[in-house]
Amino acid sequence: MEEIRTLIAGVNCTYEEAIKKASKGEKVIILYYAEQTENKRPCIDLVNFSEYEANDFFTMIDNMVGGGADMIVNCV
Repeated sequence: MEEIRTLIAGVNCTYEEAIKKASKGEKVIILYYAEQTENKRPCIDLVNFSEYEANDFFTMIDNMVGGGADMIVNCV
């Protein structure tokens, strides 16, 4: 799998930095805790990722958690 170089809001950059970088087209991952989502499940938002990169990332995460992850696609 090709390495996806990206910023993770709240992990390796601040949320403010992530917003600025995302607005300039850089890839940003935003992690939401279960209590922050409607369905009370953790969520990962991929900003400025291609469909291929998002699918690749999802496959990696799904394998890490042992399968059973859900992928929600929101296209703007």
